[in-house]
Amino acid sequence: MDSPYYFSVYIPAVYVLNKIDQITIEELDILFQIPNVVPISAHNMWNIDELLERIWQRLNFIRMHDNPDLIRFPSGLSLV
Repeated sequence: MDSPYYFSVYIPAVYVLNKIDQITIEELDILFQIPNVVPISAHNMWNIDELLERIWQRLNFIRMHDNPDLIRFPSGLSLV
């Protein structure tokens, strides 16, 4: 048991590390080996697609569409 509280709940997480444009390739290779970590550069928009994909996969999002006759959300709703 790793928690003193019996009501502890584990939730999935994605750790986003920004400013990868300021580190070396060797350091970046190390970051890519860490589980649940997505290194990005928000300024240069590097690896943003990987971040979005990882969020969908790791957090188990699903896309639902409402009534097709009343398209209020053309891309659907994103739900957890």
